[in-house]
Amino acid sequence: MVFRKFSVAGHAWVHDLDIRLSAQEEPPIVANKIRNSTASARLSTSRKSQSSTQVHQKSRDQHGVLRTSVTSIGGKETGKSAGDTTNIDGTHERLSVDILHQMASLPRKSNVGSIGGRSSMATVQRTGTIQSSVWKSSADPKKTQSHRSTVELLQYLQTNPNGVYARRCRFFILSIAICHSCIPEFEGDLNNLKNLEYNAASPDEIALVSAARDLGFIVTDRQHQSLTICSYPQGLDMPPVNEVYKILETIEFSSARKRMSVLVQFPDGRICIICKGADNVILERLRSSDLAREKAADISKQSDTRKAMEAEFIMARNSLSSLPRASVGSVPRASININRENAVGSLENWLSNTNNEDEVHEIASNARRSMQVARQRKYGEKVITPRESLSSLRYESSAVTRSIDVNPITELVDAAKMLQTNDDFVIDDRLVLNEDYVIERTLEHIEDFSTEGLRTLLYSYRWMDKEEYDVWVVSYSEARTSLVDRQLKIENVGELVEHNLELCGATAIEDKLQKGVPETIDKLRRANIRLWMLTGDKRETAINVGYACRLIKDYSTVVVLRTEEGDLTGKITAALSEIEAGRVAHCVVVIDGATLTKIEEDMTLMTLFIDLGVKADSVVCCRASPSQKAAMVIAVRKKVKDSITLAIGDGANDIAMIQSADVGIGITGKEGLQAARTSDYSIAQFRYLSKLLLVHGRWNYVRICKYILGTFYKEIMFYLTQFFFQSNTMYTGSSLYENWSLSMFNTLFTSLPVICIGAFEKDMNPATLIAVPELYAKGQQNQAFNFKVFAGWMVLACGQSALISFLSYNFYGLYALRDNSTYALGVIPFSVCIFLITLKLQFLEVRARTIINLAVVLISVGGWFIWNLIIGAIMGRNGSKIFYVSHAFEQRFGQYAEWWASFWVIIAICAILEIIITTVRTSIAPTDSDVFAQLEGDVGVRLRLEEEAWEELQASWNYAGHDDLEARGFDIVGDEYESQSQSRNSNLTSSQKIGNRLFRKKASNVRRHARDDSQNSFGSVTRKRDSIKQKFGLGKEYRKASFEYEREIEEILRHRAGDMDIELENRRK
Repeated sequence: MVFRKFSVAGHAWVHDLDIRLSAQEEPPIVANKIRNSTASARLSTSRKSQSSTQVHQKSRDQHGVLRTSVTSIGGKETGKSAGDTTNIDGTHERLSVDILHQMASLPRKSNVGSIGGRSSMATVQRTGTIQSSVWKSSADPKKTQSHRSTVELLQYLQTNPNGVYARRCRFFILSIAICHSCIPEFEGDLNNLKNLEYNAASPDEIALVSAARDLGFIVTDRQHQSLTICSYPQGLDMPPVNEVYKILETIEFSSARKRMSVLVQFPDGRICIICKGADNVILERLRSSDLAREKAADISKQSDTRKAMEAEFIMARNSLSSLPRASVGSVPRASININRENAVGSLENWLSNTNNEDEVHEIASNARRSMQVARQRKYGEKVITPRESLSSLRYESSAVTRSIDVNPITELVDAAKMLQTNDDFVIDDRLVLNEDYVIERTLEHIEDFSTEGLRTLLYSYRWMDKEEYDVWVVSYSEARTSLVDRQLKIENVGELVEHNLELCGATAIEDKLQKGVPETIDKLRRANIRLWMLTGDKRETAINVGYACRLIKDYSTVVVLRTEEGDLTGKITAALSEIEAGRVAHCVVVIDGATLTKIEEDMTLMTLFIDLGVKADSVVCCRASPSQKAAMVIAVRKKVKDSITLAIGDGANDIAMIQSADVGIGITGKEGLQAARTSDYSIAQFRYLSKLLLVHGRWNYVRICKYILGTFYKEIMFYLTQFFFQSNTMYTGSSLYENWSLSMFNTLFTSLPVICIGAFEKDMNPATLIAVPELYAKGQQNQAFNFKVFAGWMVLACGQSALISFLSYNFYGLYALRDNSTYALGVIPFSVCIFLITLKLQFLEVRARTIINLAVVLISVGGWFIWNLIIGAIMGRNGSKIFYVSHAFEQRFGQYAEWWASFWVIIAICAILEIIITTVRTSIAPTDSDVFAQLEGDVGVRLRLEEEAWEELQASWNYAGHDDLEARGFDIVGDEYESQSQSRNSNLTSSQKIGNRLFRKKASNVRRHARDDSQNSFGSVTRKRDSIKQKFGLGKEYRKASFEYEREIEEILRHRAGDMDIELENRRK
């Protein structure tokens, strides 16, 4: 759990300290490069300027984080950097945990410009982008985060300590530090706050108290009835003050109450009750509960209107996408629409439009913008737009503007937001004191937080008189010591003081998922896989997790089934009717364990529920027991006969579910190995499921299908030649082939081709299968093995068998004068069958051709001819009563040109016939697999697909990362990929933009790498060898970090600038 956002007095803040610190510690991936030689000239010009005024110098620290400092003409710093902070007591650091110190050292927003001189900033392309330290919601990563960081909040509190908002904000943070059940513990030195840790029954409590510590209110000690808090009332640069708060009573949290209250006596003697809990529970107990209820209804209505607009757009888009589209072969079909003539551009558009919800985001943004405008008119609120933020960047020297090199232009806008000064952020105390405004904004923030998958809490408070407390504490003591209905009496007495509360603020906690979970779920949904989440968490938590992992969209219709609502049959039937009528854009069913138990008792109701779950987009089952999880899997298997169920879990309570599914997958991790040991497959993280299904699952399906088809194909083609031969023997049953050779056909000569294609076939690259999950439909729709495909293979086998038989008789049988024996005639179709079977299964049907395929061809075909030599030698000793075998191959027909001519001509005719059929089929009615198999031959397309699948591929030990791309001839020079092609008559290269990275490939290496990549993009021996060396630490070379390269570059530019200044001075003399 991570404390992520909070709202106080109508203003929301994002607590992104962990992200900023990780961005500060991790250097950029791509090394910084000098863009061109004019950079040094520009640097020389800027360095050459002499002025007596001070200029703001923009630089980066060793981690690549932007900093600003004031520099004099002599180059000495006249002001302290952001990281030079004063110790709180002069003897040790202000915080050994040093959270506040680290926050102080983070980049500040400040003006970047020049007063009288020119900028001293060199034009070097930066890839450590500003956006790397911006928090993104896992539910909606593309959503723009308009809330300011708590780093700015601390700066505001530092500069405006006595403001109305500052006082309210400090009291809110103090409330977080007081109202909890955490126990601080020191591991080691009690005076070193670095050793301070918190323990609590709930991880939410730890997240809240840790956030209060980050914001300057540190809980350092907890006794039975006291709480010691270290704070900075005089500012973060002044010594802290330890204050002891007396905890009078604590009314604990319960599932029925959904709130927790603490009665605390402040150091000045005042008594206050601080209550936190669910938003609907707290709103009912506010002093202005009627106003809060009215505001909540208005916001809910606006939210429903926005979601209806989003759902309407999604339904319209789905109806258009379901229409037949023109495919590559100009045949209308509903499939992936990629144009082969403009492969890169068409693929780029398709990837951008697939699962693209930019229009939905635009609808939501417009709706929120209209609410913002209405609120601005109502309350006279000052709203700072991005355009105004840009205008705050004032450069008095045009040289500064010219020296700024930001790519793309959108990063300039983001940079402008980041460099906006605190002077632009003005909090209107009039609005802070306006109760209508505060409640409305807080409820808007709560609704916004919940759609991002964050778990929200409301904080409230009320000051109490000593007399009121004395009267109440007597009743509370009696209730707490009661032997009958103690919990009920405590709740009733608690109601006596939990009323007429004042709204304090709202918090939002992020339940951090494993890396890549939302992206994996999106890919599985694109692969047409229905997802059910069966969990033991409560309903609210399950829904928040559903939003966070994108099972539930902002525009989803959430159907909540509860036993207390009564008519479950009517509600399920109504939801089914809406889905079948197409009036629902995205439907998610939420049910709890108690309701599921009631449904399981009625078979009719259970059938309706399974129908609804199968037709809905997702199902969330909360408070489910292990037996109920298994029952759900079994019910789906029985109801949907042709379905394949997969269950994945990581705990012991998931074992029954995993064993009940067709495919069970266990995740190894903190929950132990129980699930992994009882599963069919075991993976380390959930995100690896995409590779397991989309890549290895599809490969396995294609291999099995081709193995089965290849087995039937070779049997039909070979043994039909025996059937056609019977017309020449009066159907006496005489064999065309020698008996020993006939018995060894399946064992020695044609076993390797089918085994190889069934074990090593990779019809597409992993990057393609991950970037385009829609290709997984090949197995769902039985495209690789069905009656049509099977009949096509068998018809081809029969046709080739007939051609082999009759061409053998007519090409050699009728014109063979020197050796017209049955053995010589039979060796031709036998040899042709072996050659064609091997050729088809190792080259014509295989797309990932390697040295193994060539070895199989040599072993199968070469082994057959060696067999003829061996059997001829054996038969030369014993003789043969039927076939004249003795040394026939090497001494008789094997020496005749007409025999070899017949052999090669028959092979050519049969192979060309199959190639023509395949070409016509792929041209007239290509499948999606055919389209992308051809697109993979383009280097630009392949790089674009690798970029799309980078997150999944980078976790693989044989992924071609940046180092491998550089080794393969690519020069990483910026932020865009460019595909290169070589001119026939020159050594020049042409480029084509295919993504948001730039890789310049050397022209001399294009042909060689295109040949290497066509074999296997991800399995080269060099990459495997380097990966193994890196794994075991062999031959490991030191690679400099990007900031070291940047430092060297700036040093080189500085020396160059100095040399040019000296040269210019010499010329003047």
